Amino acid sequence: ILVDILPVSFKAATKPGEYDRLLDLEKEVTGTSFPAYERLQEDRVRKALIDQLTEHRIGEVGQAIKEKKGTFPDLLQNIAQFVNVRMPYTYGQEDTTAHDTFSEFWQANGQAVLTYAFFSLIQAGVLVLFTRDWAYLFGGIWLLFIVNALVGRLVNRTLP
Repeated sequence: ILVDILPVSFKAATKPGEYDRLLDLEKEVTGTSFPAYERLQEDRVRKALIDQLTEHRIGEVGQAIKEKKGTFPDLLQNIAQFVNVRMPYTYGQEDTTAHDTFSEFWQANGQAVLTYAFFSLIQAGVLVLFTRDWAYLFGGIWLLFIVNALVGRLVNRTLP
């Protein structure tokens, strides 16, 4: 036991040497050179650049508003050029377009509705084959459609 403990005891009894100082220095340097630290520095530089560009664009927009050259749509187009977005000219106008909610819904979700209906029909048919009960085809298909739609909605929310 004395032979095993001797190196540790000797190291504990001596003063820290040059090697120990180099190890401590390496720990300090390693603490600031991790990839996370480097990413943090890059993010700080990127944020400072974006803040500088934002202030510059806000100054340009303010200058364009102060000059007030042309009509309001021209000014709006000039400001949109600085902001990098398209702005519709709807100031003082009422929305006269009629919305057909069913056609909008069908254009956005028609394929999904047909897919859920197809799967529900297949699932109800399989239940009818196994149970020989036609109630699954007529009544259960609606319940299966709702379950398929909810599961599809949940999967589409969780997947990118």
